Amino acid sequence: MVPGCHIRATRHAKSSLKSIFQSTPICYPTENCLRGRLAQQLGLCAETNVQKPKVIGLPDVNGNRVFPRPAKDARNNGMKMLLSVSLALAMGFSAWGADKQDDGQGWISLFDGKTFNGWKVGKNAESFKIQDGMIVVNGNVAHLYYDGDVQKHAFKNFDFKADVMTFPKANSGIYFHSKYQEEGFPKFGIECQVNNSHGDTRRTGSLWGVKDITEALIKDNVWYTQEIIVKGLHVEIKLDDKTVLEYTLPEAAGAGEFKLPTDMTWLPEGTFALQGHDPGSKVYFKNIRVKILD
Repeated sequence: MVPGCHIRATRHAKSSLKSIFQSTPICYPTENCLRGRLAQQLGLCAETNVQKPKVIGLPDVNGNRVFPRPAKDARNNGMKMLLSVSLALAMGFSAWGADKQDDGQGWISLFDGKTFNGWKVGKNAESFKIQDGMIVVNGNVAHLYYDGDVQKHAFKNFDFKADVMTFPKANSGIYFHSKYQEEGFPKFGIECQVNNSHGDTRRTGSLWGVKDITEALIKDNVWYTQEIIVKGLHVEIKLDDKTVLEYTLPEAAGAGEFKLPTDMTWLPEGTFALQGHDPGSKVYFKNIRVKILD
């Protein structure tokens, strides 16, 4: 820690640090020491939590006053306190890093707009690129799976949103309740279709092969928001906040893995994946976020 460094900690970290300060009166909380600066950041009153004792030097044989050094145990305790503070701060910063994605309304970002951190792709990875805060999908068959820390990439009940733009003749999709596979079209989960003008007549918002929409509700070359809401066995699809499809899986799907009419397998919980369909299809994705539902 250097002078002037500001500490930003979560409530959890602050609680941990306060406990350390209140139970370990090792050093004097003045502004010139680490403990004092941390105490000020945490809103602790240094003078009321720890009182600085008056230390009187003892004269040596020459009449000079000698101030006693702290006992070895005290020095060791001091080191332990600093290590505890460091650990608590590390935990706090880690939690803060995750919490900062939450916009205060429960939405958590899954894509930082700069890197593929938290995402995983197997064969034909070059089909996915990042440009101007967007995921650009264009190339041979490939699937980009969310593999990050949110829910340990195992989502059951959720509200998922992504801003999408398709180009003419493009085909893509958003899979949910899926799981990673190295290559080929996913064998698990359901695909929510992204297709406004491709030869495949299953249009945007369809649950591909399960319940389809044949009318193009969205135009190419414009941004729109595609939303997937799953509660138990009920699935609702919204385009620009308008419900366009609802579907309830058979009760048998509630018992575990369930074979769908598409020959894909429904999983009780799973991750999301973005589809790269073919070299002639170009699609943009951005603002990918999720809200966890009870």
